[in-house]
Amino acid sequence: MSRATGFPTSYRSPGAHPRRTPSTDACSSCSWRTSESEAWGRARHGRGSGYIDTVAEDTVARRDDPASGARHGTRHGSRRMTPALNIRFSGAEDTADKPVLHEIAVAAWTPIMERYRMIVGDDLWGAVWEGWQDNWLRNVNGYVTEMDGDIVGFATYAESREGVAEIGANAVHPEHQGFGIGTAQMRHLVGVFRRRGYRCAWVHTGADPAHGPARAEYRRIGLKKSIRSAGYYCRLREVPSLPPPAGVTHRWATPGDSARVREIAYGAWEPLYQAVEGALGDELYGLTHPGATDRRADEFAGATENGDPVLLAETAGRPVAFACLDGDETRKLGKLRTVAVLPEFQGEGIGSTLCMEVFRLFRERGLEYAVLWVKQAEVTPESRGMCWKVGMYHEVLSTNYYMML
Repeated sequence: MSRATGFPTSYRSPGAHPRRTPSTDACSSCSWRTSESEAWGRARHGRGSGYIDTVAEDTVARRDDPASGARHGTRHGSRRMTPALNIRFSGAEDTADKPVLHEIAVAAWTPIMERYRMIVGDDLWGAVWEGWQDNWLRNVNGYVTEMDGDIVGFATYAESREGVAEIGANAVHPEHQGFGIGTAQMRHLVGVFRRRGYRCAWVHTGADPAHGPARAEYRRIGLKKSIRSAGYYCRLREVPSLPPPAGVTHRWATPGDSARVREIAYGAWEPLYQAVEGALGDELYGLTHPGATDRRADEFAGATENGDPVLLAETAGRPVAFACLDGDETRKLGKLRTVAVLPEFQGEGIGSTLCMEVFRLFRERGLEYAVLWVKQAEVTPESRGMCWKVGMYHEVLSTNYYMML
């Protein structure tokens, strides 16, 4: 998803290092592209994360699940018969497939996007998701499923790190759902992963009711360990006003604050990633989240060194929390890349008032909406409560599922 930020260079921290030349990034499971802004740093099309949930969180029965008792498709006795399918590889060079895959994706995902519209409202939906149909499924590898010579579904994949396979965008055309095609695609993909020597696999999906069939499908093929995620959204005109705790001040970070930012990040996130390790198990966690706390802490220490907009909260002159900002003036959307508070200062309202200060800065730049996408492990009941406290009432949940191969 392209965006132009256009924020003034006055947001650069004093003494910031020279920035890299503008570049583009693409998510492995789609081709939304983002451009680098001189003032706001690199856009990151990341994956959400959050509540640890190793138990199936819903009992939605997929129509193509024989156990559900559904009557869709051809049945023989008490068993449904899956139609004859041909599953073949389709790479970036197979350009003839792409228009069909795009048509399937739009048909399958439009109901999901409309549910998001119901959750957040038309104007906020437009700021976040307008144009979602554009540029999907270019330059990606995966498999297409054919029935009677026609493509009816697809499943993409990528190697997120050595030994780890990521299931990307996948869908079945609504006219052909309910016949076991989605499950057949997933089983084929898992077989490919095993033949190629991958050790584990994971997938990111929505946790809303519209994604219920997909979640049931993933669990059916063995993707059962999960971590809950969330995105929080608000209209800036609707957020409350919260006074800061006594003695708390805010200032922009400079490159010299990078070590302190790293300390705050590590202290805030280490216990959260330890909980993720407990949920996934040592082996699966080691493969999918190697050095997770260090990498996240280094990410924002590096952002501070590069002069990205990082706002500090201080008490008695000591930085104890930070927020990293991003923004899109075209969409009038302010983005909170993260908020982190040292554990010993959590629960005192420091994170909430830091968000209030960020919202004030967003409004000064003419933005109308704000979003906080939370990375893995970082959504907790406490952080969820903070989002609601500052007026980010609109919540869109998602889940990462994992399995050893």
